[in-house]
Parts: sequence; C-alpha cells; structure tokens
Amino acid sequence: MDFPLPILPVRPKTRGRVTSLHLAMRLSFGQGPLPVMIRVLFRLIFALAISVSPRSGSAEPTASAEAGRFDLSCVSGGAPLVAPPSFDGRDRFYFATTDAAIHSFEADGRYRFTVTLKALPVGLLVREDGSFFVATADRQLLSFSSEGLLRFSMALLDIPRVGPFVVGPSRIGVLGTRGQLLVFSDNGTRLYTVRVSGAERAPVASGKLLWFETGQSELLVLEGAWRLNTLDAGGRVSLVGPLSGAALALRSTDLLRVTFSEAALLAPNVLFASGSSLGVGLVVEGPGGAQEFVWLDASGKRTRSEPLAGKARLAPAVGPELSWILLEDGRLQSVAAAGEGQLVVGPRDLPLALASGRRTLLGLFDKDRVCVLP
Repeated sequence: MDFPLPILPVRPKTRGRVTSLHLAMRLSFGQGPLPVMIRVLFRLIFALAISVSPRSGSAEPTASAEAGRFDLSCVSGGAPLVAPPSFDGRDRFYFATTDAAIHSFEADGRYRFTVTLKALPVGLLVREDGSFFVATADRQLLSFSSEGLLRFSMALLDIPRVGPFVVGPSRIGVLGTRGQLLVFSDNGTRLYTVRVSGAERAPVASGKLLWFETGQSELLVLEGAWRLNTLDAGGRVSLVGPLSGAALALRSTDLLRVTFSEAALLAPNVLFASGSSLGVGLVVEGPGGAQEFVWLDASGKRTRSEPLAGKARLAPAVGPELSWILLEDGRLQSVAAAGEGQLVVGPRDLPLALASGRRTLLGLFDKDRVCVLP
C-alpha cells in the first residue's frame, strides 16, 4: 500500500565549511546577542516552513467547528472499497479493498496492518474484540485474529455473493450465488445450508430470526435452519436494523416493525433510518417541515429526540455514545446518548456515507478514501 510522502527542502551540509546562507548572516548581523536571536528566529521560520506538508494518505488539514475544532484524517488502501468500513469495540476500523487486501487503522487514523489475500474479498465481518472473518471469491471463509494473523480457513459450497454476517450468537453466515445461506460456527464448523432464493443483501438478525430483502415488496423471514416465511410489506422495503425479536424496515416514509408473521406500522414521516443491535436512529419530519433525530433503544422504545439544525442529507451514523447526522449545508450534528451533542462545520468534500463507532465518525468520501473524525 503506497502512501505519498511530503517533499521537504534539501538542507545543505554544513559540517567543515560555511555555506553562503551562514556567511550572509554573519556579514549582515555580526556575532553579538542580537544576531544570535535573529539566527534563532530564521531557524524557527525554516522549521515551520518544512513542517507543512501536502495532503498524504493519512492526514488532511483541520476544519473549524462552531464550538472548538476537530481533526480530519483521511486514509486509503490504494484501491476501491468492497464495503463501508467496520469498527471493533475499541473504535479501530477495518475495510476490504478490490486489490485483495484487508486494512486496519486506529481510531485516530494511524495505520495498523494490511492482510493480503489470495483472492478478491467479498465481505468483511469484524467482532468486538477485533477478530474478523473474510469471504473470498475462491470459495473460502477466512478467520483472522485482531492483529491480522490467520486462525483458520473454511471451504464454502457456493461462490459467496454477500457476507460474512451475523446469523445468531456465535454463528456467521454467507449468501451464495445460487441463493444458498451457508451457516458456520465461530470455530469453523459447518452447521447447515438453507436456500433463500431472492435474497439480495446481508440480513438483519435478532435472536434466532433472520430477515432478508428481495428487492421487491416481499421480505423473507427465517427461524433457525428450517422455518421460512414470506411477508408482503405492501411496497418495496429496505431493512434498517434489529429490534428485540423483530426487525425494522423502511417502506417509503413508513417505518415498519416486522416479526415472523406480520409487518406493522411503527412510525410515519421517517426520511432516514439506520440501526444496530444497540438501537436505531431516525430522521423524522414534522408537519412544518422541521426535522428531528429520534433514538429508539433495542426494544423499539423512544428514548431520546433532538431537533436538527437543518435538513438531513444522509442516513444517520448511529453509535452507542454518539450519533451523527450530515446536514444539507455540509455541517455535522452529533446527538449524544447522555449529555449534549454539538454542531460542527463539516469537511470540504461531502461524504458518500457515514459510519460510527462508540465515539469515532467515519465518512466514505469516495470509492477508496475514508476520513476519520475522532
């Protein structure tokens, strides 16, 4: 992985001889206390001049905030990303790229490691402890430690199309190109295979239930290895996140609570929504057009709401401590689970998507550049 290095001025060698710069300073300023101070000032100016480097693969200039400042650091794996980055429990983030590599960085954007694979990665699943699973195009499911060391590999029965993803406690799954759901345990034991024809994306998991999108008005619901049901949601829907024993799906601006047997309206006028096992964040529009951020806990209970300072541009990045919303004017508004959030000036380039760890925000600014706001 190549990171461009800043080009620094070449300093002339001074050992054993006097350079023209030193000679000019001596002729002009002499050797007294005042000339010494002037020479020190020149050296400080020179040091400041070489400390400012052009944008590299690991840092960008800072941006001003309305209440303080934040640092914006950008990293790149040198190739387009397979999927948005994922966090572990320490806000370290990981992403797969199309040059058959997995990259990991600290929460502040410092480089950790790169794992080079033998085939193109299809997806990436990161655990809280930093261990991760990768599915590859040569029909392999690979398991790595938090330091990027290979633990074991498993052969897949089908070419992976989506995944790996969480299926249940200590279980992971992969969707194959022939519509097969392949389920494994964390230690590599193959458990079962189920045909879920029509599934297009990684499912939402809650307990023993899995919900799959089909790209139409139908949702597939799977319980365990055998019980499969098809639900008609009354229109094209997208899955948002899990609830306790249920899933959330967005149909136009209607938020639905989906169980194994039915899809019921939970909230209207929802513009954007995203969630995880910790809870769900919604951008809801009121009668006058004003928007607010609404936080639902894992059971679907409304626990927090806060008015937005403008119109939302993207789905919120939901984290356990901070959630972030990008506004149409480029500002970023955070909503804290406890205490007050903040409103900061956004970056120059508007991101394609946002993802949040506990307190770290990632923005995908183009196909191969990820920027961090710790």
